[in-house]
Amino acid sequence: MSLSPLSCISTNFVVVNCGKLKHSNNVVFDIDGVLIDCSERLAKCKEEARGNRRLFWNCFLSTKYMHLDKPIDFGFEVLRDRLSKSFSVVIITGRTDNMAQKTLEQLKSMGVEELPIVFRRRGNTTKDYIYKPSTAKKLRLEVLEVHEDDFEVLKSFKEAYPEARTYLYIFTDITARIDSE
Repeated sequence: MSLSPLSCISTNFVVVNCGKLKHSNNVVFDIDGVLIDCSERLAKCKEEARGNRRLFWNCFLSTKYMHLDKPIDFGFEVLRDRLSKSFSVVIITGRTDNMAQKTLEQLKSMGVEELPIVFRRRGNTTKDYIYKPSTAKKLRLEVLEVHEDDFEVLKSFKEAYPEARTYLYIFTDITARIDSE
């Protein structure tokens, strides 16, 4: 994979379009389960792995079945809304850096490009609920909102950023507000 010169590389993560990363007024989005319906890729990888966790993750964290992914309209509507309200949007994904180029192409085909996207480095097996908020802290982000499909990740973000609003994406087209107004 060749990363653009606009990429910043750390031992645990890679930021694509890091020149566009802002430290204040950030809304954090996940990709899978929030912007992208990866259920078909997930099913194919489960079928192929036949219960072997390592084979499953090697498949799922590859570009092999990314062509099966579909946009989640609601997630993109919320993302565009936040951009229209002058928030800084950063995507922090559990996808690994070997998926970066294909992910950028995928998002561009869905009308989103040039956002800072943080990818996990290959070999980084830190749990998402630790990796994502700690990465936001390492990048010194002021986080106002988090849009995620993993409740544990949202709980960890809430601990790290008590003032942030957190949104749990339960299904591909439904969201529930976790914290109170």
